[in-house]
Amino acid sequence: MDQPTPPPQPTQTTGINLHQQKLFALIAGGLAFVGMILPWQVASYGGFGGSSSSNGFGGWGLLSLFGIVGVIFATLMEDKTKPYSPNMRLVGMCSFGGVLLGSFIIFMQMTGNRSPLGGIKTGIGIWICIIAGVVGLLLVAGIIKPPPKSMSSTSSSVPPSTPSSPPPPPPR
Repeated sequence: MDQPTPPPQPTQTTGINLHQQKLFALIAGGLAFVGMILPWQVASYGGFGGSSSSNGFGGWGLLSLFGIVGVIFATLMEDKTKPYSPNMRLVGMCSFGGVLLGSFIIFMQMTGNRSPLGGIKTGIGIWICIIAGVVGLLLVAGIIKPPPKSMSSTSSSVPPSTPSSPPPPPPR
């Protein structure tokens, strides 16, 4: 009886049947989402001891949220075991550009509103969102390559030694 041949395996997949480039893009999008939850700006009220903070879910930060949704869309719409097609690569790049642009506009608005009495300071969330936008944009564009997948996790990085010359003949 003839047995069907198994389909060829993709070259760079992870254990969850997702291409490595798409996996790293989703990780960068997830980091951007975590950055949106964390404080983007912290306002202190001088000597009065009060402060307040706000996250990225308002104003131009919504552009970053739409960019994260676009990254998820670009990653999950096609065959997940293959790299981005040219069209979805453009969607992913524009989405990470939206993440970067939304967070950068708010960053520029904050740095323009400085006052001598405490004022507004940048929070950690906006920095995470900016970095995730830049890294994601470079990943999807192909400028940063994901690390190559190793053949097995237990193999050492030193290749086995091979003899450089044949052994000497036995003595007579």
